[in-house]
Amino acid sequence: MQIQPFPKFNTCKTYWVTSIIGAALVVLMMPMTVSADIEIVPHRAGYALEIRRTSQNSRISDAKGAMLYTWGETCDGWLIEQKFVLNVVRVDGVAMDLTAISSTWEAKDGSRFRFSIKRKRNGEAVEKIRGEGRIDGVDGSGFAEFELPKKIRIKLPKDTVFPTKHTLRLIQLAKEGVRTDRQFVFDGSKLESASPVSAF
Repeated sequence: MQIQPFPKFNTCKTYWVTSIIGAALVVLMMPMTVSADIEIVPHRAGYALEIRRTSQNSRISDAKGAMLYTWGETCDGWLIEQKFVLNVVRVDGVAMDLTAISSTWEAKDGSRFRFSIKRKRNGEAVEKIRGEGRIDGVDGSGFAEFELPKKIRIKLPKDTVFPTKHTLRLIQLAKEGVRTDRQFVFDGSKLESASPVSAF
């Protein structure tokens, strides 16, 4: 099973650090002191996925796959791309190939978020999601406009953040000794508004 690498972006300066890991997502951070100084090092990581055990009544007998995760930087935003492939075998012997490809761009000031997601089953498209989110309210509220799977505008509640800003905020809170946090996060993965995310 092979995953083709993502193309490098030529907008402004883009730096890539490649690492192959198989257990947990490792986010590399530069030394930081205040919120404005927090930086995430652009990087690429590959993961091998496999099922170790299943419950007695599971309908899945085996699962193997891979994921390639790329975090890049442009002048004004963060680029995150993921490719995910998984082969699932049911207990009756029927196999199914699942593929998901997502690409997002988030403004460094946290005001805009573009997203595109494609999901396939056995090579056939089953879902496409595309759109853009904006935070334009003084209270951190905004809206998301979906182009696919249908055109719809959804309100984003007060204090909504997009994924990268959420990560940066968690890092800052951890540095300040805060142990728990709850925020509304919008990631564009579903045709719905932001969801509350609790972190410990």
